[in-house]
Amino acid sequence: MKPKFLVAMLALVATACASTPPDAEPLAVRLSDMGYEMLGPVERVNEYRIDGWQYVDDYHTIFEAGRSEYYLLSFNQRCTGLRSAFTIGFTDRVGRLSRFDSVLVRDRAGGMVERCTINVIHRLKKVPL
Repeated sequence: MKPKFLVAMLALVATACASTPPDAEPLAVRLSDMGYEMLGPVERVNEYRIDGWQYVDDYHTIFEAGRSEYYLLSFNQRCTGLRSAFTIGFTDRVGRLSRFDSVLVRDRAGGMVERCTINVIHRLKKVPL
């Protein structure tokens, strides 16, 4: 009975290790490699203008809100369209972007719009590489 249990446990551990992507790295490291430092979370971004955006991964994107202000948007679920998005937009309330608003993503082919709900917004600081 014990050898079967041991084999089952080893198989479970091997499966768990195999499900972790080999290129996975902590978000802070990835942001540092991109030239950003993550500061604290913010409740909202007021009177923003999208001056640019950068793909981080399927759960995060960075956008420049004008006046050299950078923010990291984290999503509840994968936002698969970010990787190949041609344009993004936001749903917001009167020029204020906050949690539970969404990023709208459209791919280069002009297909369907993907809606990605914002879970957390962090302010970023640009740092030299």
